[in-house]
Parts: sequence; C-alpha cells; structure tokens
Amino acid sequence: MSQLYPHVNDEQRRQLTRALEEAVASWSLDEQQPYRSAPLITQSVHDLKLSTSPSCIKSLNDAMVVTPLNIQKEIGFKGLAHSLIRLVAMQCPITQSEASRWEDMLLTSWKAAVPKRADDFRLLINALIKLPELIPSEELKEELLHVAAHPLADMDTLTAGRVRHAAEVWGVALPLAAIRQLEQQPARGGKRQGPGGRGRGGQR
Repeated sequence: MSQLYPHVNDEQRRQLTRALEEAVASWSLDEQQPYRSAPLITQSVHDLKLSTSPSCIKSLNDAMVVTPLNIQKEIGFKGLAHSLIRLVAMQCPITQSEASRWEDMLLTSWKAAVPKRADDFRLLINALIKLPELIPSEELKEELLHVAAHPLADMDTLTAGRVRHAAEVWGVALPLAAIRQLEQQPARGGKRQGPGGRGRGGQR
C-alpha cells in the first residue's frame, strides 16, 4: 500500500478514512454539497484503497443515483461513468432500480456529449456491463444498435469488440450488416479502408 502511495502513510490513511466517513455520515440530501462531493470522495476511497465501511460506500451510491441533472452536467459523463466503475470495484451493492437509474444518467450524459467519441461509448459499456442487476432499456439497446450500424468516426477494433460483447450480454441481435461494419473497424490509431483500399482516416 505504502509503495503505491508513498506520500500517504498508514496513519494519514486512517485519519482520512475517519474524516471522510464522518463527512458522509453528516450529509443531508436536501443540500447540494453531497452530490458534488460524492464523486470526489468515491475516487479518493478507491484510489487510496481506504478501508471505509460498507455503509459509507452505500451512502456514496445513494447520493449519486439521485444527483440532480444540473450537477450531473457539472460532473460530466466521464466523472459519472468512472464513479460507477469505482463503486462496483469497491463491492457496493446496487439494486435493480439503482442500476436503471445509473443507466439513465449515463445514457443521458452520453447522448448530450459533443462530439461523440468511441472511447466514451466504450466507457459507457464498461460501466453498465458491470451491473448484473441491470435490465437494459430499449433506449440503451437502440443506442447500441445505432452505434453498431453507424460506427463513430474514431471507432476501432477495441470498441467494436466491446459493442459486440455488450450485444451478447444484453440480448441485442445485431444485423449482419452491422456485424460486418464492426469487423471492418481499424486497430487503434489505424485508418479505415475505403473503396480500393485507400484509408479514410476515420471520418464519415
């Protein structure tokens, strides 16, 4: 542990853990501060591998799943997605209704993103696919189908593979044409091949 974070010793970790747990325990969800603090505390607990109580981890999730839309926009798509991935890694129990709420938050944030990037769509999949309780909505399935049939400009084999895996897990039947589209995506940093074998540089 000390080798991973040489600037934070064990006593400092214990003090930080106590301080964070006390802060979270004092939260009132009638105020806005918990919603802004939850992603930052989640990152600190995860990255520093703090031994926080299960109830503290649950409180972080409880705050994040009811984050108001204006604060979701402040946190941003990547902040939301990484927070979910960290919570799952910390073995936070997430119910079916909470999984649906996470899906709604991430999908809304993804759809609002400009421009849309393959890395972000892969992050969307990586976050949601970790939720065993999630029953994917028709909206999520349609978005997966759309990206498969109309690959993003910077789509690569890694993201294409994640799209196909998500389709299998979530029970989405990809049309043959979409599967062929995904199979034609270049390796990361490569160029798509247009007619006659000329690279198209990833733009459509």
